[in-house]
Amino acid sequence: MAAALSDGSAGEFVAAWADVVLNHRDWTLAMQVATPELRLATVQLFLHSLGDIGLSNAERDAVAADLASINTSNPIWDDYAAALLGSFDERRQGGRLGVGTLQRPVDIDHERIVLIDYDNSPHEIRVVNGQEIKVRPAEHELRGWPLLARRTPTGWLLASYGEELPEQGGHRSSGDTQEQRRRPAPHLKASRDQ
Repeated sequence: MAAALSDGSAGEFVAAWADVVLNHRDWTLAMQVATPELRLATVQLFLHSLGDIGLSNAERDAVAADLASINTSNPIWDDYAAALLGSFDERRQGGRLGVGTLQRPVDIDHERIVLIDYDNSPHEIRVVNGQEIKVRPAEHELRGWPLLARRTPTGWLLASYGEELPEQGGHRSSGDTQEQRRRPAPHLKASRDQ
């Protein structure tokens, strides 16, 4: 994914990431350009969704760390990748995805990018500088798939599948406080953008 290692925009990177996930179905490549925090939180959520699989918390943590590493040969990788790719299937129902053009900085390191179902958007089409775009009137709500990208010294990494940064903690360990158990899992389904 050259877009991750270029001086291109966060929008170009996120659009390329979505293409890898939705069209090429390559979870390995998608995770290579995701933040370590997102990779670990996603694996923890996946393992938590499996319920009791007969692993101690320490064993579950070791499996999570292994699956979250970029070059794993873990025997459950294929099941994990298939489950995560499947979680994005509803995003594949439309045709082309467009990138919202409004810059949406979240903080100094992160930008929120909204992907829009371009083919099913009801907004007016205009041609600007030879490029076809859809124009949304300011009073209309923009609905789409928000993702967060993190700027690094070498390019971009995907930081979230939704509007908030993920927190680790997909399972409860004996040392967790009650507050830590209430932490949200990473967002695998996105909400609408205002």
